Amino acid sequence: MEAEKSDNCFPMRDFHVLLNARKKYNIDKSLFQLSGEVVLHDFNTIRTVTQLLNNNRDEALNASDLNALGLIHESIHYVISLYIKQNNSNLFKNAIEYLSEKLSSDKLENIFLKYIHEFPANDVFNKLKTTKSYLNSNTDGVPNREIVVEELLLLWLENQNPAFKPFNELFDDNDLKKNTEYQKFINELKQYFNTLPTFGTDNQNLIEMLRMPAIVAPNSLQKQLEYIRDNWGDLLGDFLQNVLKALDFISEEKKSHGFGPGEIKIPEYFGEDEYERFSPDREWMSKVVMIAKNVYVWMDQLSKQYQRNIVHLNDIPDEELDKLAEYGFTALWLIGLWERSKASKE
Repeated sequence: MEAEKSDNCFPMRDFHVLLNARKKYNIDKSLFQLSGEVVLHDFNTIRTVTQLLNNNRDEALNASDLNALGLIHESIHYVISLYIKQNNSNLFKNAIEYLSEKLSSDKLENIFLKYIHEFPANDVFNKLKTTKSYLNSNTDGVPNREIVVEELLLLWLENQNPAFKPFNELFDDNDLKKNTEYQKFINELKQYFNTLPTFGTDNQNLIEMLRMPAIVAPNSLQKQLEYIRDNWGDLLGDFLQNVLKALDFISEEKKSHGFGPGEIKIPEYFGEDEYERFSPDREWMSKVVMIAKNVYVWMDQLSKQYQRNIVHLNDIPDEELDKLAEYGFTALWLIGLWERSKASKE
């Protein structure tokens, strides 16, 4: 599945959200696409969802980390889509046939239905379809069984990623492990990919390749994005720009919060013996065309130009002021002229 883009060219981040978490945090229904994955359309949406998660949490989550998580998920989707185009257009159809030979049809069906129950598509969540009718239908011409196999693979990858742990309650796979043959399903899926062509610059089994960011940098979403940038860049093409933006988002959030979440402290610039002093706006102010001059630098330049000492404002030649007026300036801001206040010095 290639990453979609919204009208403002922000790539949609999407990932699974457990039914219980979806209800607990009351995440807006409009954020879920048909498949049931939450879609983060822009940085404002990411911050809104992060705030929902932080409302009942002692240790705050970072919006940039949620963005990184969604982008890593979407990067994996993107790499899978590239693999399908290059190697095997029936990748997940053949996977189902392979898995059907290794697990009984009942057990495989149980895994699929349990997944759809835990991570419902919109039609299932809104009770327009049962889990079984959804499983037996298509989405955009693709059998939902094949979609579910891919989503189960991504779910397992997310739960294997230590850096995703702070967000684990959104996609915890424990119930699948306890109540289905999910772990055997994953083990057999790995064996299936061992029979297929390798991929990427290191010629790896596809699942091994998709695991590499979490293996190389298990505790840092930022470093995982850097790994994707440095090692998958040639594959990702234009999609790489999204990774670079996510890294910028992390850097900007660190500047705002220091090196972790927390309240931004707004500085106060007025001491007990000082107060705000400024003139009210006047009609002429909106028409000002201003030039700023560092007064000491300017007087030094003029002293050299006129071959005499210009050390006071009344020494500045009138022709210099006339020249500024001819250029169209109507106001002169003299920098460095006034004594600094206590607040400014602090």
